[in-house]
Amino acid sequence: MTLLKAIEAGVDVIDTAISPFSMGTSQPSTEAMVATLADTPYDTGLNLDSLNEISRHFDSLRTKYLESGLIDTKVLKVDVNVLRYQVPGGMLSNLVSQLKMAGKSDKLPEVLAEVPRVREDAGFPPLVTPTSQIVGTQAVSNVLAVAAGGERYQTTT
Repeated sequence: MTLLKAIEAGVDVIDTAISPFSMGTSQPSTEAMVATLADTPYDTGLNLDSLNEISRHFDSLRTKYLESGLIDTKVLKVDVNVLRYQVPGGMLSNLVSQLKMAGKSDKLPEVLAEVPRVREDAGFPPLVTPTSQIVGTQAVSNVLAVAAGGERYQTTT
């Protein structure tokens, strides 16, 4: 919906991803946007049959990456909490990765809830690189410290 409204407002270029790698923390599906814009003043001229061939090619890679763990299934779905806490997709991927490395993937909901608290404590910096990574890493540190019986800000980034 955001891309469509941006197109209607006059943007020239939108960022999409081929469907096997779209949604979740990625971009909306290229195929869905092409189909949405077909036969409108914004028609892309892209061929859905050709896009389908490209999609089929990447389906096998998606399966391979899922099986190897290179793609974590937690980043494939749309999570309303990400919208509530205003966590950008790249930040979510990093949070999932940090928790996975710590063996605490189950703590993602607590980390998402901690992000706005850390952001408030830091004076509401915008969640863009590098501040998003600083806030996110601190949220992970806080949650892991409390889980281990410690306190928030026991360590700081």
